[in-house]
Amino acid sequence: MYKNNRREQLYKAAFRLFLTRQYDSVSISDIEKEANMTRGAITYYAGSKLNLFHEVVKHYLVDKQDLKHKITSPSFESLLDFINKYVDGCQHTMTGICSIMSEMPVCNVSRYYISLILEISSYFPDLHERYLENRNKELAIWIAQISKAIENNEIKNDIDIVNTAKHFICIFMVKHTLTLFQWGLIRLNFATK
Repeated sequence: MYKNNRREQLYKAAFRLFLTRQYDSVSISDIEKEANMTRGAITYYAGSKLNLFHEVVKHYLVDKQDLKHKITSPSFESLLDFINKYVDGCQHTMTGICSIMSEMPVCNVSRYYISLILEISSYFPDLHERYLENRNKELAIWIAQISKAIENNEIKNDIDIVNTAKHFICIFMVKHTLTLFQWGLIRLNFATK
C-alpha cells in the first residue's frame, strides 16, 4: 500500500474513533487496532496522538471544507453555474465524510460530529481560526459571484449583496447539517427494523 493510502487509512480510522469518543478516552492502542497499523507506523505518520488528532481534524473539518477543494473550476459562466458547482462540491465533501461514518457502528452520528466540533475548540484554537478564514474566503467568493450576476443582469440590483451571500452560505450549511442528522436517523431507523 502506498504511503498516502496508509496515511489516509490512519486518518479515517482515527476520525471514526475521535467522532465516537472523547479525545482523552482514545488510546494509541485503540488507534492501532482500528487502523490495523503498528504503533511505529502511527508514530511515523502522525508523531503523537495529539498531532494525529490535529491532522485528522484539519484534514476532514478544515481542509475539506475549504471552497478551493470543493470547487475545482476557477471561473463560472453565471451565478447558476457557480451555484451548481458549489452544490456539487459540497455534496462531494459530505459524501466523503458520510462514507467514513458509514463504517461506524449504528448510533447517533450527528451527535458525534457536533461533539467533535465542540471538542476541537478546546484543543485547537488555531483550527477555529482556519475555519473562520475559510468562511471569510467563501463569503468573499459568494459576494464576487453575486456582484458579477448583478452586472450581467442575471439578478436584481437592489439586493443587499453581503446578506444575500451570507444567506446562501447558511442555506448550504444548514442543508449539510440536516443531511448529517437525517443520515444518522435513517441509519438508526434502518438498523432497528
